[in-house]
Amino acid sequence: MSAVRLTPRAVCAATLALLTGCASVVRSDLGIISGSPRVISRGAMQPVSSHILADASWRDTPGSGRAFALTAAVERTCESVQTIEHSQAHVVRRWPNSMPRLLLDYAIGLAGLSLLGLAAYQHFGQGKEFEEPAPTAMDPKHKEATGLATLFVGGAGMTAALISAISVSVRSRDLVTALPPERKETFVRQPCEPPRPVANSKIELHTGGYRYAFTTDTQGRAERDAKTIHNSAAREQSRTLADVLEDGGSAYVDGIAHPELDRLAAQLAAGLRGGQDGLEARCRGGQYTACSELGDAYVNGRDVTRDLAQAAVWFERACSGGDAFGCFELGRALSLGLGVERDPAGAIVPLQQACEHGEPRACTTLGYQLQHGEGIVADQKRALSLYERACNENDPVACYNLARQFVLGRGVPRSTARAVVLYTKACEGGMAPSCHNLALMFASGQGIARDEARAAELFKKACTDGYAESCTATLGER
Repeated sequence: MSAVRLTPRAVCAATLALLTGCASVVRSDLGIISGSPRVISRGAMQPVSSHILADASWRDTPGSGRAFALTAAVERTCESVQTIEHSQAHVVRRWPNSMPRLLLDYAIGLAGLSLLGLAAYQHFGQGKEFEEPAPTAMDPKHKEATGLATLFVGGAGMTAALISAISVSVRSRDLVTALPPERKETFVRQPCEPPRPVANSKIELHTGGYRYAFTTDTQGRAERDAKTIHNSAAREQSRTLADVLEDGGSAYVDGIAHPELDRLAAQLAAGLRGGQDGLEARCRGGQYTACSELGDAYVNGRDVTRDLAQAAVWFERACSGGDAFGCFELGRALSLGLGVERDPAGAIVPLQQACEHGEPRACTTLGYQLQHGEGIVADQKRALSLYERACNENDPVACYNLARQFVLGRGVPRSTARAVVLYTKACEGGMAPSCHNLALMFASGQGIARDEARAAELFKKACTDGYAESCTATLGER
């Protein structure tokens, strides 16, 4: 009698099938499963905060060298309460719980896999099938019968294995227990509306002890070139040297501090410094506004040792290239003897050039020299014309000088009303002596209605802006 040999592969296959069957009787607790959230109610949106979004950059511009451009918009944040519901269910995956039926299913599968393996073994003739030697020649009919038997055995084994697998999978099922839905209240924050431009507002960036002012347009934009930024700078009188050295920059919008914009002040300062080597290279390359910036850096000791003589050299170079700011600074240095020998006559030409090219402070300085005959034949009429021109271009010193002429009646008829208008404009422009003189007029009632409250307010402003005489006396003594 022949015997079938069990190979190691057949033993492994049978063991694997039995282990799989034993593992399948485990109940798997999948826990509580939540469905997709669903918003079932939402409260009204209420404004809770607002903040300013701003961006700025330095860029090169034709003719004027560099400009600092910024945009600002205000964004309001709203908050609402909404209720969210989650559906819930407890899921347990249960495999067949009838042990006899489970074992029967796996026995069928194991028998099928064994038959399939045996058929393959016989068909491919790996190893010896029987202990007795096979005949050397096989009868064709016997060969055909053997092939059909192999095919039948293999098909029966495959069918049994599939039936077993289907039976096990069908008998496994999930037990789902519905649970009450879970509800939660959450706060949702989002912009109330698209950001609105910070229109027609004054933005001040404070850094290095200076205040740099920008006025935005209706789109929240402002742009100034480096020259006019320097021109608009005002030193903060209340700062100590230590404060200035440690100042990282601060920002104000219409007088209200906005720390989120402090980075703009640092960005402005970095661009104004720009590095001495970079400014010098640009100046020597024909960008004369860079020469003016370099001269201004030497005047104010910004990143370099303060040196008025060196500043005058760079201002002269800037003026030779037609830069109005450079011409004004050169003329002022010659007029006052700042870093150079005082030469009022030599100041006339650069001051005229700067005034003609739109630098109002040059017109004021030239007007002063014409009024007093310094370096040029005195010409009161022309001096008044230059004061008026510069005042119309918002130079507060020119407005102050012109107001004094109307108070004293020099070259023009005396006019207290005209003087009040001019002093007011100069005071609003930061000219502390104008605030003081205007306060004296309100305190005494000279030519205008007496108003001590207004006078006290103006004295306080002049004192805050550094005019010491306004700080030392009472209103009555003034």
